[in-house]
Amino acid sequence: MYTSYLDLFKDIDKLVDALHTARANITTPTTPPEVHTRAPYGPKPPCNLHWLNATIEAEGSLKELTTALAELLDAPPPHRRHTTWLYHKAGDIVDNQEANQLAYEDLAAITRSLHPPTPTTDSAPPTTWEAEHSILHKLKRLGYATTGKELHTLATRGHIEQAWTHKGKHYKLAQVVDYLTQTT
Repeated sequence: MYTSYLDLFKDIDKLVDALHTARANITTPTTPPEVHTRAPYGPKPPCNLHWLNATIEAEGSLKELTTALAELLDAPPPHRRHTTWLYHKAGDIVDNQEANQLAYEDLAAITRSLHPPTPTTDSAPPTTWEAEHSILHKLKRLGYATTGKELHTLATRGHIEQAWTHKGKHYKLAQVVDYLTQTT
């Protein structure tokens, strides 16, 4: 619960910042897949659909919240600028017990929904898949003498992971180097 309108202002500021960031992220391109695959035919989405959906859902939730608060406060609901309406009605929201509780819970939930998903707590960076010829070239530079057939044998025996694409076999360099350092 908010003790003063200044606490509510801080949460509204966080929400406004999160909305601006989410709107800006709509135009950022999506990250490419780890293993290169054949590009799908047809038109590509003009924007980042994750952020577009998140922004639309958050703005809808914000509209529902301000409409519910307007009913509780017996005030006219806002037509467009919902965050501005929250700033103007902050004192009334803090004074009304039900409106205060509703705003406290919903503003935090809407703001959380706009934050990017937190990455896993792995300290090691994710290993990427690399083509067989690239792995063999890097292993040669590292001083390991191995062939594509040996990599394939290691993969079939389950010592390393292998992925097949239309461009050939792919392996994870970190796994290959780890296995080769353990065995030599």
